[in-house]
Amino acid sequence: MTIPPNNSSHGKFFLSLLLLSIPLFFSGCAAPKIPRPELPPRNGSLSPHTLLEKIDLNDQYKDTLKAVAHIEVIESGRKFPLRAALMLRRPSSMRVETIPLMGPPDFLASVDRNTLKVYHPHKEELYVGKATAKNLEHLIPFFPSGIRIEALISILFGTYPAVQEKEITMRDSFEDNFYRIDILVGERRIQSLWADIKSHVLTGVTLFSDDNEVLYSVKYSDHSERDRVTMPQTIIITAGKNDTPNVTIRYSDLQFSQRNDGDQFDLQSHQSTKIMHLD
Repeated sequence: MTIPPNNSSHGKFFLSLLLLSIPLFFSGCAAPKIPRPELPPRNGSLSPHTLLEKIDLNDQYKDTLKAVAHIEVIESGRKFPLRAALMLRRPSSMRVETIPLMGPPDFLASVDRNTLKVYHPHKEELYVGKATAKNLEHLIPFFPSGIRIEALISILFGTYPAVQEKEITMRDSFEDNFYRIDILVGERRIQSLWADIKSHVLTGVTLFSDDNEVLYSVKYSDHSERDRVTMPQTIIITAGKNDTPNVTIRYSDLQFSQRNDGDQFDLQSHQSTKIMHLD
């Protein structure tokens, strides 16, 4: 898939905000994303160590992702479907463009080198600021608050966000046909991961706040293997303890690239563009 160039057309600002509510996984995995504390041996072939090592091994083949994202956003009981061209590179680079029924993209956004840019061609306005959780939340009113761009990229890559804390413990358990790992600092949960018992593929991630409240839950399904990479084709994101998902993303035309596409992650402005600084 080729990301379209930076030309502009008339579009809908509301859909632009909705699109941003979805975007927002890192270069080759030389080191584990979760520190590996020593655990007592257990019976059977499945343990937190073996599962995380398998997931990390799969993730190391993911570099730059390109896909068409079929998105359904649910807000106040209403569904808003749209399509977008999506390009991601780990750990925190992103480009997303709407795909209207006719004409060029009517909305573009990028994150590159910790800089967030959002361009509305019909207004010729470019919003520029740091890719902080605050700025992302400001431009993403329908997405869970307090989300880091690195975590969002990880989710869209179909894996779990890297754990920043060094001193952790892990507890595992079995729930129906799933193997669960809880990652804790003291008694505070940071993440919970679910994997299929038979295939060992990651099927869900839940992230928690400092108060042990659920920030958001992610479900991965429709996994397929391509170029040694197992990747979910469907990603469902739910904020807090809601019963109804906020965003459902279904990929098509998905591919991984090892090329250097760095220039495409930085939106360029024109002389007539009005630049609005967020910071």
